[in-house]
Amino acid sequence: ARLRESPFDSDSIHPALADTLAPLLSISIEQKQQLLETSDVVARLEKILDLMKAGRPENGPEPAG
Repeated sequence: ARLRESPFDSDSIHPALADTLAPLLSISIEQKQQLLETSDVVARLEKILDLMKAGRPENGPEPAG
């Protein structure tokens, strides 16, 4: 059982989405290997989402000008 509600519906998510997003992340080889070893698609996408949130600036992008 997952502790948090997932934004992903396991019946509608295709593994290709996770396989497409993972290489685009600026993460270590070890982190990429962990993603590859996660066979559950929903769990893999949740890890990807967590990694994306961790790499996002807290205050958002600086305004142009």
